[in-house]
Amino acid sequence: MEESGNDSSIRPDPKKKRIKKSLSEYRKWKTELWKKKKGLCDKCWRYVERNEIQLHHIKSRGAGGDDVDENAMLLCWRCHQLIQEKVKR
Repeated sequence: MEESGNDSSIRPDPKKKRIKKSLSEYRKWKTELWKKKKGLCDKCWRYVERNEIQLHHIKSRGAGGDDVDENAMLLCWRCHQLIQEKVKR
């Protein structure tokens, strides 16, 4: 999966039904993704402990991105910081 560029100018479609998980569903989903990806960061492929992995939305929730596997990347802290810095530019 590739990360997107800055999507702050993209507006969510008000007609589209959003897929947004509750906090407990979100935590369970993150753990399931971690197991599915064997704990590896999607960017650098390093192993990351379950409690340290970070979930990154390719299309941000604020821009209408959903909580679905196709819109998610599991990242180590370092890779997540690098992606966030790119998005802010």
